[in-house]
Amino acid sequence: MQNAQNRKILTTFGGRVRKARHALGISQEVLAERTGLHRTYIGTVERGERNPALINVVRIADALAVDAASLTAGLSLSAMSKRGAKR
Repeated sequence: MQNAQNRKILTTFGGRVRKARHALGISQEVLAERTGLHRTYIGTVERGERNPALINVVRIADALAVDAASLTAGLSLSAMSKRGAKR
């Protein structure tokens, strides 16, 4: 159960990163350059395949010109389990 919850948190976060990147009209490569991270790392974050370190969350948020809190708002194990129960 927790693995499913973790996955949901990561995919939700990644989707928010992708949405913010698209809103700026930039590629994963440009975002990677702005963050100092590798392009494939950005891709794995956006797909929810990677659990980024806090410093990388902040780097990504800064490069997207958003507050890191906006990328993580509402993400919690209890919130994800409640959402999963509503399906």
